[in-house]
Amino acid sequence: GGSLMIKKLRLRFLVVNMAILTTVLISVLVGIFVLMYSSEVSQSEEIMHATLERYSNMAGNQRKSFEPPKNSPALNHKEDASVNSSNRPNAMPQKPPDSMDNKQKKNLVGDTIYISLSKDKQIEYVHFQYLESYTSDQSFIESIASAAFKSGKSKGKFEVSDIDFRYIYEKNPNGYKLVVLNRSMELSTLGRLLITFTIIGAISIVLLLGMSFLLANWTIKPIAIAWEKQKQFVADASHELKTPLTVIAANTDVVLANEDDLVKNQSKWLMYIKEETKRMSKIVTNLLYIAKFDANNKKPVFEKINLGHLILGVCLVFEPLIFENGKILETDISNDIEYFGDEDELKHLATILIDNALKYSSKSSEITVQLKEENKRIRFEVSNKGSTIPNKHLEHIFERFYRIDESRNRNTGGSGLGLNIAKSIVERHKGSISVKSKDNKTTFTVLL
Repeated sequence: GGSLMIKKLRLRFLVVNMAILTTVLISVLVGIFVLMYSSEVSQSEEIMHATLERYSNMAGNQRKSFEPPKNSPALNHKEDASVNSSNRPNAMPQKPPDSMDNKQKKNLVGDTIYISLSKDKQIEYVHFQYLESYTSDQSFIESIASAAFKSGKSKGKFEVSDIDFRYIYEKNPNGYKLVVLNRSMELSTLGRLLITFTIIGAISIVLLLGMSFLLANWTIKPIAIAWEKQKQFVADASHELKTPLTVIAANTDVVLANEDDLVKNQSKWLMYIKEETKRMSKIVTNLLYIAKFDANNKKPVFEKINLGHLILGVCLVFEPLIFENGKILETDISNDIEYFGDEDELKHLATILIDNALKYSSKSSEITVQLKEENKRIRFEVSNKGSTIPNKHLEHIFERFYRIDESRNRNTGGSGLGLNIAKSIVERHKGSISVKSKDNKTTFTVLL
């Protein structure tokens, strides 16, 4: 069930991530294409306006009626050509007059046709400046003029003889001035751009898919680990609670089997029940603490406290227990150390570490508690002599329900939650906790 949920979560993350990245990629490519298209249109219109201005400045009285060329060689090579041949008095000059301003002198060359028309839209004059050859006759020019005036708009585009054109025209008292521009270069540029963007888009989507898959795995990994830990936590917690409940049930059955016996005679079984109830109560308390901590419901109350007095108070509580177990408590605590923290949590921290030292120290050994201020940091250490903890266990010792020796843990009444809670308290106070075990001596060090 958990594995399926993780797979579904990974797939959902992958789909959402790809949807977002693909949308952004397409938006960027479409945006660039639109800008390039606008740039091409703007350049085409600039060429047409420059052409219109250039030939509109020519003297209109030089122009006679339109006489289309018949198989004129001038129309079949790539140079400027006028419909009126150069030996006629109304021939269009091949160079603009010297009086043209700087804007008109810009090198704006396009595949254009300039057409001058009368008020009744009769063609008077035609000039070709082109990069492609046309098989031109009067019907071709008339078709162009007709298509340009058809929409009623002063600029636009149309198609004549399978050729795409842009056009602009101006109306003046003498008639109309029309310029058409061949769009072949524009369409070719945009076509190549569209193919390039399609290839870039396809490659990018493949790369993004791979990156998204890796990103999904990287993002889901902590969730998968947390899910596995949660499952393990539930299983371990159930196991921890099941054991005392089993013992309580068994001892209760023994007591009930001798219902006429005195309580005094049943005290052994009743003490077992009491001890297991106490043990289960401690487990439940720790579980509630962890649940509140994980849910951030347990808000610490930070205040200025004398940490030396606090630690010393905890040591005094444990001193009789340590003495009863035939062990010695050694303390080296500075009384003037003040700290800003949660008093209850810090008491809990000290209790966990000293209780842990008491449980796992060898008989007649020393338990040492130190509290010092070094390099503007507070060092709190609890040491005990006992079996050396192997390095393979040290890196897991703060994990929930982790046991170094299961049987020994049972005998001492531990549940494997104390050190995890200690670590949570230290982290809440922005400190660090570590453990060293060497030569039968184990030391827990807290830096605050």
